[in-house]
Amino acid sequence: MPLNNRILFVSPPCKFLQEPDFVPNLGLLYISSALKNYNWSDGNKPRTRYLELANFDNDEAIKKLIEEIKEYNPKFLAFTSTTPQYEVVKFLVEHVKRNFKDVKYLIGGPHSTNYRDYVNEDQIFDYIFIGESEEQIINFWNHYLHDFLEHIYSSIQEIDVNKIPMPDWEIDGLNIELYNSSIEGDRAFPIITSRGCDYSCAFCENRPKGRRREKKIDLIKDEIKFLLNNKIVGAFVFYDCCLVVGKNRAIQLKKMFEEINNEFSVKTKWRAFMRSDIVKFEIMNILKEAGCYEIGFGIESGSNKILKNIKKNPCNRQTNTNAIRICRQVGIKSKAFLVVGFPGETRKTIYETIDWVLEAEPDKIDVSLYMPYKGSDISKDPEKYKIQIYTKKVDTSKMYYKGKEGTKFTSFISTYPKKLLGKIPYGGLSRQDILEKFINMLDFKERYNSLLTYFKINKENYKEYKNQILESYKILSNFVIHEGELIWRQLSLFIATNTLFIIALGLFARLEKTRFLILSIAALGFISSFLWYRIYIKSWLNQKTWFYLIRKQELLIPFVSNFSEGASIRAGKKVNDFTGKKWQLKGFQKFPIIIWVMGFTILFMLFWTFIAVLALFFEDAFISFASNFPNGQIIP
Repeated sequence: MPLNNRILFVSPPCKFLQEPDFVPNLGLLYISSALKNYNWSDGNKPRTRYLELANFDNDEAIKKLIEEIKEYNPKFLAFTSTTPQYEVVKFLVEHVKRNFKDVKYLIGGPHSTNYRDYVNEDQIFDYIFIGESEEQIINFWNHYLHDFLEHIYSSIQEIDVNKIPMPDWEIDGLNIELYNSSIEGDRAFPIITSRGCDYSCAFCENRPKGRRREKKIDLIKDEIKFLLNNKIVGAFVFYDCCLVVGKNRAIQLKKMFEEINNEFSVKTKWRAFMRSDIVKFEIMNILKEAGCYEIGFGIESGSNKILKNIKKNPCNRQTNTNAIRICRQVGIKSKAFLVVGFPGETRKTIYETIDWVLEAEPDKIDVSLYMPYKGSDISKDPEKYKIQIYTKKVDTSKMYYKGKEGTKFTSFISTYPKKLLGKIPYGGLSRQDILEKFINMLDFKERYNSLLTYFKINKENYKEYKNQILESYKILSNFVIHEGELIWRQLSLFIATNTLFIIALGLFARLEKTRFLILSIAALGFISSFLWYRIYIKSWLNQKTWFYLIRKQELLIPFVSNFSEGASIRAGKKVNDFTGKKWQLKGFQKFPIIIWVMGFTILFMLFWTFIAVLALFFEDAFISFASNFPNGQIIP
């Protein structure tokens, strides 16, 4: 019986993403290319096919997968899976296994690499691949040919990126028309020019540290020329963790694109990802000349405390701001990726992030909810990072990076570093708090991005309206209510008022009673009312103003996809209404302090008058108490 040499590579559903069909799965294409380009003997070379299910619902995906298996008759189904996709991958395999007993199932990718024990415990997959698998897939096929397959194939050594072939862009089943990644109308496909990372951010899963491995520039050029020759794409997205780490690599890329542009008579455009600490004006100017359209930055947070906690060194708030501004100066668009829920997160740090966005003004922002992945330093030592993780085996069905509207999110951590009196948590956020703040940040993201989009369409009003809206959001960022601070303020009020009361009792024994009553009641009334205003009233006003601004959606430009003339006019009117009300609110914050303090001074003076009257009725008791003070003399 002839050997069945067919492998079906499956890119699983990810309907929770805003754009599931953004780009094809590059990992699967690399694995297919490694298999096909190996020097196999006749009859032993594997045949591969690609099945894209990214934009399918679960039931639709099962139907499509069964149809494909019946048509192609593969021996192996090879799935890749990130952690959020794992539940649906299990769902697909469990259903398909009922009808196709002879098919064997493989899984690789980030989830099997970092959660290998959990995947193994599920006992669903016949073969599990861990780490970079271009070499292990060769070993697997050799073992299949000689009939001694192993259950787990783990990559121990780092792969030489200059020895692996380019992705299999010609694989059977790959339909480039499915994908919607583009730059100014040109379809953009992914390219990776390096692997590994020289940094050790605490939130990142296990990866080779200090072992950045760059492809030779000629190999990158060959891949780009192949895509252009076959008219597959006209633009590119570099998915390296950090495209360049110095000036020399930037110069190489510029020369490469100059040669490609001259050869094909095109002007290629591309986007990439970088770290803010790498950004220098000279480097970014070179990248702009090389065709760079946009750079994405992992800003993470606007709080230096958070950046220090997650070991984002040497990046800080200022380097992040400078990177955005340099991009603007050279004409490169910037996108800031932000995260809610890192160790040390509080309401204050979240609003510091909002404040950073308004200060730096990136062209776009994106927000995600922090998930403590198993391989990260934070997950390995949560006590060190002062967080509590509420699940060991995560519910992967609720882990989302870019969720569509209506998607259910879950926070798996709280950031309470301390407990007051061993019982009352303070100084951080609960799971529910983090979830609520994440939803608030998603709301902020949509409004920020849509407002800038509207303004760019209406360029004559862009600068004026943009400044007005940014100022309005700055009001929001200043309204910070932090549980720990509030608790300590309450304690401070309690201690201060009681201390003043005790001092008053002592003075009561030394001064003429009428004079004491007037001075003490006036002083205590004013101090108490001021403290009360600072703790409760101002916080209440801030809360009311925050909810007023954040919930009155009709006062903000709606997030709409079609900016028709009528919609633009209505949106412009709402901006004017909003900015007008904004100044009323701003004045409302300043003026009432006089009213509040005067009103509460009178109330507290009445309160302390009542205390003084009680003191007169119990004068003997107070005199006895005051006599305990050192050197106390009782005035008759």
